[in-house]
Amino acid sequence: MKSTFIPVLLIVIVSIQCGVQPEADTEEYNRRLPDKTPFISGIIEASNDTTHYYTQVVIGYATDGLFVDAYQELQHIPKLYSPTLWAQVVYTLQRYVLSFEVESEAVVTIHGPLDHALERQTDLQYEGYGIYGDLDYDLVLLAGQRYKLEVTLPDGRMYSSTTIIPEEAEIVIPDSVGIELTLKHYGTGEPYETSVGNHKAIRFEYPKHTFLTETQKNTSIDRELLFIDPEVPFRFGDRGDYLRTTLQYDIWLTGNSVDSTRIVWSRPLFEEWAKEKPLEVQWRRFAFYSEGMWRNHQVLKGDFFNGIGEEWKQMSQEFVDAVRSRDSTFLFDVSTIHKQNKEGEIFPKDSLDAIGFFAGNFSVYKTFTLYPIRNFNIDSVFATQGF
Repeated sequence: MKSTFIPVLLIVIVSIQCGVQPEADTEEYNRRLPDKTPFISGIIEASNDTTHYYTQVVIGYATDGLFVDAYQELQHIPKLYSPTLWAQVVYTLQRYVLSFEVESEAVVTIHGPLDHALERQTDLQYEGYGIYGDLDYDLVLLAGQRYKLEVTLPDGRMYSSTTIIPEEAEIVIPDSVGIELTLKHYGTGEPYETSVGNHKAIRFEYPKHTFLTETQKNTSIDRELLFIDPEVPFRFGDRGDYLRTTLQYDIWLTGNSVDSTRIVWSRPLFEEWAKEKPLEVQWRRFAFYSEGMWRNHQVLKGDFFNGIGEEWKQMSQEFVDAVRSRDSTFLFDVSTIHKQNKEGEIFPKDSLDAIGFFAGNFSVYKTFTLYPIRNFNIDSVFATQGF
C-alpha cells in the first residue's frame, strides 16, 4: 500500500551556484547541449471521467545557458495547460541551466489511433509561446491505442515519436465516505482530531502499459491547511480543483499490479474554521503514463510531494547526477524523440540531435465528500475553545 498520510516536501539539490558561473570559454566545462538543440515535448490524455485539456505539444530550442550572453531562465509558459507538461519543460530548462527559444513555424501532426478504424491525421495549430494545440479537439483519444507525433522544423529536420495511452483503469469511490476519528492533543495542549484504526483505502489496478503513476489530492480545506490567504490564488487555479496546486502529490514507477492510496482526516480543533467547515470535499486525480514519459521526470517545485520507491529515487538521482557532472549525453539518452527522414525511416539513436518526449496517459478524476464519525463530543471541544 502506498502510504501518503504525511506530505513530504521534495528538495532536489543540485550543484549550480548563481553568480559564480564559469567563463564561457573555459575548456574544463563541457557544454550541456549544443546551441539551439530542438526540445520537443507533448502529452496526450484519455479519460472516461472528463478531459481537462486538449492535446498540446511544446517546441523550441534549448541552449546551454552558461554560453549565452545575458542568460535569462524561462520562468513560465503562458497557455500551457497541463501542470505536468509545464514542469517537464520549465524545470528541465531551469535545473539543467538552459535558455529556450520558441519555434513558431514548425509543422506538427499527430496520427492515430494507429491501425484503428478511427485513425486520422490531426494537424496542431500554433498558439504562441512555442505551443501547438489541437484547438478543435479533432484527435480521437482512446485508451490502449497507439499514436505517432511528427514534427518538421522550418530547416527541414524531421522528428517523430510513437507512444501508447495505457488501457482503462476503473477506480470506485462512493460519493460520500465516512471516516472514524478520535481526539488527541498536541504537546502544547491544543486539541486535534485524526483518523483511527485501519485507514480507508482507495484500491486500484494499474492499467496495462503503465510506466509511471501520478496521484494528486486536493481538498476544500487546502487554503486553511496551507495557510493561504483568501485573496491569494492557487497556483494553476484556473485549471480547476483537480489540477491546481495540491495538498498532496505522489509519483512512482509502477511495479505492482494492484495498489492503493489512503483516505485520511486530520485537522486542528482550536481553529474556528474547523467548526465552520464540518465536511471536506476531496478531488482525486490518478494519471497513468506510458513509457513515453522520459526518465527525466520533473515535479512541481513548492508542492507537498512524495516520491515513492527506490526505482523512482534512482531515476530522480540520475538527473541530479547529470546536472552536477554537466553530462552532455543524459538528456539525449532519456529522450523518447527520434530523428527521421522524409520516408519516415528512423536514424540511429546516437545521431539524435533533439531532446524531449511524447507520452500518453489514462487519467481518472474522482470527487467525493468526506464526513466525520467521531468517538467524542465535538461540541464540548469547541465549547472549551470558545467557539
